Amino acid sequence: MSSEPAYGTVRWYNLDSQSGLIEPWDDGDLVFFDRTILRKSGLEIVADGEDVRYVAFDSDQGPVAQRVELV
Repeated sequence: MSSEPAYGTVRWYNLDSQSGLIEPWDDGDLVFFDRTILRKSGLEIVADGEDVRYVAFDSDQGPVAQRVELV
């Protein structure tokens, strides 16, 4: 996955684990994010179903967001 911005929809965000998944609009793999990434992006929380722009990188466990912004 590149550092190019992509778009997706928050599939779910779990308040207990403070982590979630983004479903990319381009049918790619689900992208993991957590509260640390949200805070670095200037957000406190996101809701299931919200549309976002994100930048992600590949990890051993799959794509991980570096930045998440609401659109």
